[in-house]
Amino acid sequence: MAIMGINIEKATQLIAEMEESGLIQFDELGNVGLLVLDSVGGTIMNLPPS
Repeated sequence: MAIMGINIEKATQLIAEMEESGLIQFDELGNVGLLVLDSVGGTIMNLPPS
């Protein structure tokens, strides 16, 4: 199934893989945190809900 040209199954799989590898994190409210990689190390950047 696709919504607005986005394949939902592939998108779901990609998000699951990113969560498993630690690139993204979801809190109990569904907010997402992103692992931002730079040349020195990594930090978690929390994005406010939209």
